[in-house]
Amino acid sequence: MPTHHTLVSSKRRRELPAEGVPALTRRLLLLSALVIAGCSTPVGVQRVDPQAVHRRLTGNVLSNGKLSQATTNVLYRRDLLDQFDDQPERALANLHTEVVAERENRDDIFALAELSFYHGQHSGKRSYFLATALYAWAFLFPEAGHRPPSPFDPRFRQAVDLYNRGLSEGLATGGSGAIELAGSTRELPWGSSDIDFAPASLVWGNRRLTRFSSVADVDVRGLPTRYRAPGLGASLAAQTEPLDSRRGYDDFVLPWAEVTATAVLRFERPRWQLGRTHLHASLELRTTDRATTIDVDGNQVPIEVETTGSLAQTLGEAPIWQQEISGFLEDTGVIDQASRLAALTPYRAGRVPVIFVHGTASSAGRWAQAMNELMNDPRLSDRISFWLFSYNTGNPILYSASLLRDALTAAVARLDPDGRDPALRAMVVIGHSQGGLLTRLTAVDSGDAFWRKLSRMPF
Repeated sequence: MPTHHTLVSSKRRRELPAEGVPALTRRLLLLSALVIAGCSTPVGVQRVDPQAVHRRLTGNVLSNGKLSQATTNVLYRRDLLDQFDDQPERALANLHTEVVAERENRDDIFALAELSFYHGQHSGKRSYFLATALYAWAFLFPEAGHRPPSPFDPRFRQAVDLYNRGLSEGLATGGSGAIELAGSTRELPWGSSDIDFAPASLVWGNRRLTRFSSVADVDVRGLPTRYRAPGLGASLAAQTEPLDSRRGYDDFVLPWAEVTATAVLRFERPRWQLGRTHLHASLELRTTDRATTIDVDGNQVPIEVETTGSLAQTLGEAPIWQQEISGFLEDTGVIDQASRLAALTPYRAGRVPVIFVHGTASSAGRWAQAMNELMNDPRLSDRISFWLFSYNTGNPILYSASLLRDALTAAVARLDPDGRDPALRAMVVIGHSQGGLLTRLTAVDSGDAFWRKLSRMPF
């Protein structure tokens, strides 16, 4: 860099009037600033914290509320940066037109998915959330003749998350997390889409799934671990009602149990449909006891499963908590039939029942973390089913133990009267505190030992 010198003789400096000194000083400062600016280049780098760089390169609308670098690149290339700031819907329409015309620009399709979600959040228009799901599906599952995204492309996982969240928001009926699953015609930013839905998928054992809610926006408390199997779809929790109101709940499953479910919105020939004003899609519902994958173009794609969220919702407002102290203090010594053997899912042959028995002044809800861990262990999750035994802990232990034994015996006889399911007879009973005593008594033959403590007369 050349060095410029400005020389002012001492004689000349003495001849300057006093009021001229500040003006000269300003000129020298300005000249110095220009020289310093000339030392820096228009383009360069600066060493910063590597985590800051990583956040900048991997951040997106879902993680930090800002557009990803990949989407920003597309807006710049398409000269849409300023337009998206000032007229986002026009910018989206222009980019959509470009995609329809070119039919194979994967970068633009991903950008449309993220931009639509961003605008949906800021505008409150749910049509843009459904558009997010469509664009993300088109990015993930291109038609024949188009290359699918690389699994090493970070946009692959981002597109899955955009699809899942876009679907959850697009099917929402308000701010409470309620989700509507039904056949309908939904608005899109450039048209509409007919959505088919099979009501038969709502049948769950002897019950009907109803009142769906998203677990994507719930914060779980009371459980130190949270499990979510990664995959495609909107993670839901569903309540149930009897198929036959006259028979009521007759399947051993807790009346207030919430079911882990996943909704998937399927688009056939998505890129071709992008050029249509009236589209077609099919809405599918999956529960973990039915399937954990869906078929897309001959490939098995995992669905997203959020078990911890639905378990926490099941137990969050459950009536079992009310019995903990009251069941021990208020009814101490009073023998009644306040016991119940209940399951979390309908009976399925081949699955070993694991029965949890709570302790004194406690309830079945105290087994939440054990169930959360076991149901998410891949070695066990599809081999066991969970049952809960509730009883009045103020009752005599021998009486409560007899209730437990009778309940287990009756359940086996009712579910498998012909004895064809060996798994049902290999049940595991786990108890804590007083529940441990009850559990032990299911495996101990006391004979007449207790009677002989009371009387010498043969029983």
